[in-house]
Amino acid sequence: MKHHYLRVYLALQGRELEEDKFYLSQRACQDVGMEMTIEHWVNGSEKHAARFEDAYNQHEDEVVSYCTTSCVGPMNCPGFGKCEMPMDLVHKLLHD
Repeated sequence: MKHHYLRVYLALQGRELEEDKFYLSQRACQDVGMEMTIEHWVNGSEKHAARFEDAYNQHEDEVVSYCTTSCVGPMNCPGFGKCEMPMDLVHKLLHD
């Protein structure tokens, strides 16, 4: 992975973590917090972290192309916690 692509990777991973946190919190009927979300993301039976990494690596060119033409580009990506890409588009780009 190219160094400046890491910002894009982390931004999309952050969006996926936010979505996972939302669903975990809905299921628990309370905010589960980011620590529990990350634990679930990495070690849960769904293996979200590994699946995300595989999907990103398979579709990195497509993701970076989108970010370059439709957003601020990988060099200027706002990074983790600041990406505003809609989740449906994240899933479309990652084919997940």
